[in-house]
Formats: sequence, structure tokens, C-alpha cells
Amino acid sequence: GTERVWRLPDPAPTADPEAALAAVDGAVSAALGDLAASTRSGGDDESSDGNLAVAFSGGVDSGLVAAAVPEAPCYVAGFEGSHDIAAAREAASAMDRDLRVVEVTHDDLTRAVRAVAAATGRRNPMDASIAVPLFMTAEAAAA
Repeated sequence: GTERVWRLPDPAPTADPEAALAAVDGAVSAALGDLAASTRSGGDDESSDGNLAVAFSGGVDSGLVAAAVPEAPCYVAGFEGSHDIAAAREAASAMDRDLRVVEVTHDDLTRAVRAVAAATGRRNPMDASIAVPLFMTAEAAAA
């Protein structure tokens, strides 16, 4: 037999591009408003105690987060001369934001992969490629 492992969202997605754009715009505005309100009010979670940082790739997601919390420092991790660092620098410059670069060495990478694998129990390359730069930026932000 066939096993269903996913289902369509409820309500069904719209086929109207204008309605879809309006829905995304509303969701982003609501999310940014909630984030900004939480950081202004002090919130009730541990992340709102002024120790906030943005893992910044220069892409849409991290750009939106950085725009919502302009007082938070932005961090990027990567090898010297990597595309990731160049893209983050370009976006940070366009946003007039400071960027803290965590340059990764091969020794750093080996240590971080081991730490991430031990903490998460995940050892596949896709998970490591996502988690390791976040781990390294979090280490730098916490230092």
C-alpha cells in the first residue's frame, strides 16, 4: 500500500498571485512586529535580555531579522574568501550594518563538526553544513 507522509495545507494555497503576495506580506509584517515588540518590551524569554545576535547570510531571511532588530550585531561564519562571507558583507553594507566575520579554519571545522554531531546526534553532511556555521556564529556571539 501507499503511505501518505504529507498533506496539503489547510486552507489550500491560493492560485492568485496578488492574494499570495498580500498573504506573505502580512505574515512577514506580523512576524517582524512580534519580534520588534518582544525586544522592546523585554519579553519573557531568555533571548530578550539584550544578548541578541543575528546569524547573517545576507539573504532574505537573515536580512529581515537584522532589519527588525537593528541594535543586534550581525555575524557570518565561513572560510576566508568564501562566497558566504562576500554575500554577507555586501548585504550588510547595503543595510548600513556592521558585520562580525568568523573566519573558519580547517581545525575549527573539525572541532565544530564533532561538537554539533555530539550535541544533535546527526551526522549527515546536509545537517552539518547547516548547523556548523550557526554553531560557530553562536560561539562568537557568546564570547
